[in-house]
Amino acid sequence: MLEVSRSLPLYDSEGHLKAFIVLKRLTVLVESGRVTVVYSRRGKPLRAQEIDPNPQPLSPPPYSYNEKLPRACKRAWTLRRLGGVRGWNFAAADVRPIFMAVVTSCLASAEAGA
Repeated sequence: MLEVSRSLPLYDSEGHLKAFIVLKRLTVLVESGRVTVVYSRRGKPLRAQEIDPNPQPLSPPPYSYNEKLPRACKRAWTLRRLGGVRGWNFAAADVRPIFMAVVTSCLASAEAGA
């Protein structure tokens, strides 16, 4: 199955290269359940990936979400609206004066610099 003289890259659970290991050592790690082997379409081993003992749940970034567009057949990622899911209010009612003050000061400084 595996050629003993060949070595493969070993990546940690986050995808960073750790080392190159020989296939004899790889078979021991696979049997212990610490790594998985990624194979090519033709069945040759390409690399070894460590298995994370304490996986963290994946969550989307807090500033975006998957939105179903009304005229599109696919979903698209868009910015999360602060004032609710519907409408174009990007700032909540209590934060809106602060938001507008920041935007106004940025526009004023841009006009002064121009």
